[in-house]
Amino acid sequence: MPDAPRTTKQAAEYLRYQAQHNIRWSQLCLKLQRSARGLPGVYPSALSAALHTPEKERVYKVENLRRGMVSYSDRAGDSNPYGHVYFIIGRKKGYSPGNPDGVLTWTNLSGGVVGVVPLSYYMNSWGVPFQFGATWLNGYDFSEFDKAPVPVRPSLSDTYQHAIEDVKKSIKFHKDKGHNNLVTALEKDLERMKNRWETWTD
Repeated sequence: MPDAPRTTKQAAEYLRYQAQHNIRWSQLCLKLQRSARGLPGVYPSALSAALHTPEKERVYKVENLRRGMVSYSDRAGDSNPYGHVYFIIGRKKGYSPGNPDGVLTWTNLSGGVVGVVPLSYYMNSWGVPFQFGATWLNGYDFSEFDKAPVPVRPSLSDTYQHAIEDVKKSIKFHKDKGHNNLVTALEKDLERMKNRWETWTD
């Protein structure tokens, strides 16, 4: 799938501009969010966009929401048959990751004015519960979420210990496969690594 033309930063700047200049988006939440990312029209409503979002692009836990995602809220059978979509800004300090009061969003509010409200607003004020966040909209990926996360370890020594364990696992794997020459080479590498570890200083 292609990447959206605009980045998270550019999308946030677009939404801030709409708010600062009092540009109205009455009942146009999907158009607002796709315009923020520079996307063409595809689905007729937020509900339709939500239903067509691939499962692998969905984020169901509030604590896993990240800046730049869009999110959906809806209640089946209510007076709004179109659903609602909005932009995740990030978290306020002092709130637990799973607390919707601490997750800020850009959205179009009553009268179409664009503003910032917490994730809890949609349920508390409109009676529509959070469904899921998404790293995709209208058939376009958000490139910031395409990259595999880099594992973070406290220090270089932690990384080195992890590498030693990886070599041990590789030795076992290839020994079971009967790759004797490779096992011999890996065992020599492991011995060198263990010797280095004995004199390790961070």
